[in-house]
Amino acid sequence: MAIPHTRSGLFTLFENDEDEQRHKSAISLSSIAKNGIPWSTLDMSMAEPVACSGTGIILKGRYGSSSVILKVMQPDQLRMLKCLKKLLSLNHDNLVKLYGICPDDDLVAYKHVSVVMGYCCNGSLKKRIVHNRPINKNAFTKWSYQIAVGMDYLHREGIAHRNLKPQNILLDGGKNIQVGGFSLCKEMRGADGNTFCGTALYMAPEVVAGPRHSKQVDVWSYGVILREMLTQVHPYALRSTASIVLELGDIATIKRWPEGFTLLPPKDCPTKLLQLIRDCLAPDYRARPGFDDILNGMRDIEDEIEKVDEDEWNTKKKSWRSIARKEKRKSVC
Repeated sequence: MAIPHTRSGLFTLFENDEDEQRHKSAISLSSIAKNGIPWSTLDMSMAEPVACSGTGIILKGRYGSSSVILKVMQPDQLRMLKCLKKLLSLNHDNLVKLYGICPDDDLVAYKHVSVVMGYCCNGSLKKRIVHNRPINKNAFTKWSYQIAVGMDYLHREGIAHRNLKPQNILLDGGKNIQVGGFSLCKEMRGADGNTFCGTALYMAPEVVAGPRHSKQVDVWSYGVILREMLTQVHPYALRSTASIVLELGDIATIKRWPEGFTLLPPKDCPTKLLQLIRDCLAPDYRARPGFDDILNGMRDIEDEIEKVDEDEWNTKKKSWRSIARKEKRKSVC
């Protein structure tokens, strides 16, 4: 796909949307857009398409001396902007940097708006998980810790991510974690989430059950991610979204795991890590630890894993992967 170099050319990639949708977005955007990033400060002369997501087209460009991602969003996909002003105020090494927005010239209609954010050159954690090479123990402990640090900061700022998954966890030039994918973020106090949102594979039971959920949905997602990093096997395997949602609904109702629940960690993984994953996957969100609690216990988990020889770790990884694949076959029979 050829990428236009000018703003007007870039925006022609989208079809015109309803005026009503644009006006709804205009109110929430106006205060941010006045101090937005001028198009002239972005170098899109060598723009490359990175991806097309559900919330817009994603391009790579430059802003000053930094490589950035430009997410050009359609008016009906601006739900992210409910929380954007707060997100723009955040600054943390383990969160993708949001530089600002580059609005359309029309500050009334807002036909399009582009979110400018940091670029992570080593791709997503998901790509690393599906790689055939085992994730070594140092990478596992480093990334587990950094995800928790980033999420603890986000929660302390009063924000629930609500779509934490390996595809939204990125690796920068130093292969350090940066949590991104903020489209479904919401400022939350207590259990005031009331939207069915997220990705079923990483979705907490209470999101399915409704009507309310809290920031603890992110802790469930974190537990699923830890288990996926251990086994490097896709959670729930080849099951349909409908069957996953039905199972999550049952878990929310009976407040316990069903027999043969495939998200539980391998029984012979390090004891403290096993307990952490089980705690994160507690059916009752009130029984799950906060990310501050997770970080308080992370040193003990790191020490436990450090005692495992690298060759032994890789052997165990193969075993855990094999067990998870067998569970996968059973789950679709």
